[in-house]
Amino acid sequence: MAGCDLSQLIYRHVKHGATYRIFCFPWAGGGSRYYANWGKLLPDSIEDCFIFFHSMGSHIAFEIARYIKEHHNLEPIHLIVSGTSAPHSELRKKGKQFLSSLPDDEFLEKIKLMGGTPKEVANNKDLMKLFLPVLKADFKLIENYENFLKIVGTTLDPLLSWSELSQGGFSSHMLPGGHFYILEKQNEIKLVDYVTKLFQVEDTADIV
Repeated sequence: MAGCDLSQLIYRHVKHGATYRIFCFPWAGGGSRYYANWGKLLPDSIEDCFIFFHSMGSHIAFEIARYIKEHHNLEPIHLIVSGTSAPHSELRKKGKQFLSSLPDDEFLEKIKLMGGTPKEVANNKDLMKLFLPVLKADFKLIENYENFLKIVGTTLDPLLSWSELSQGGFSSHMLPGGHFYILEKQNEIKLVDYVTKLFQVEDTADIV
């Protein structure tokens, strides 16, 4: 990618013969730990280096894709978003919560109830307080995130509203579980299988 320095990215599983590269963005307060296992599950044609995004990561990825398109005239083959509504969704705006402004103890209790935090971390008050500044900063970022896209006739479905931002194909898939459904092993396997099949279709198209 001309003009873009990728040397600082973390490659968990280097695959020198890979045809495609996936960039994964985590949820608020998350890191590369969850996605690290994907490199073992994906075929050799796909290398992951910490396009799958969950929750806050979906909005970050969307803005990065827009920036790359505007400044480099490049687009990802696929933009896969998860666990959040489109930035212009009216339901997202109406249901917005400002958790970052809560007192520390109340904020941490809300985080625990949401799930997604390993039990050994969630039950360690000292460790949770250590992560508190990062968690609050991430939540404040997404709470204050405003996208000024004006879409006429938006759908009331917060997930399907992503289709209004795509000029190409669009599909949606539902998996069982709550907001952090991706942490369930069966769902992880289904997600990796889905991503693999997407890129296998691209390979077939190239051959034809």
